Amino acid sequence: MEDKQLRPYLFSLLRRREYSAWELRNKLSHMTSDENQINEIIHEFQTNGWQSDERFIQSLIDSKKHKYGALKLKYDLNSKGIKDSHFEHLLPNTYEQVQIATDLLHKKYKIFENTPPAKQKYFRFLHSKGFSSQIIYAAINKLTQKE
Repeated sequence: MEDKQLRPYLFSLLRRREYSAWELRNKLSHMTSDENQINEIIHEFQTNGWQSDERFIQSLIDSKKHKYGALKLKYDLNSKGIKDSHFEHLLPNTYEQVQIATDLLHKKYKIFENTPPAKQKYFRFLHSKGFSSQIIYAAINKLTQKE
């Protein structure tokens, strides 16, 4: 496939949202089998600032950090071809994660019960949102101390 068709395709994708280089490479591989051509176009887009993995990472973390824990964010970024070393410093710290988990519990459960079955329910909910056990226990303990 010609460059003339691939470039507008990438522009149309990047106009909607940020993509990682890995995602774009994946999409282009369905259109052409020429790896050199794909690498050339991706490099051109990165050089001109049209595509940036750093911007993609920041965008994804900013859009999801108030809904999900660090484990889920890591999983999402890894599934988009981004290595941990590129984004570890951008993830919310432990204090922020406990606050986010507490806020999610307050939003979901208006009345907090201090019973073992209720705590299990809160644990499962936060676990499904990608929070680690340490963060979940801290958030539940924080709510227990308030009541």
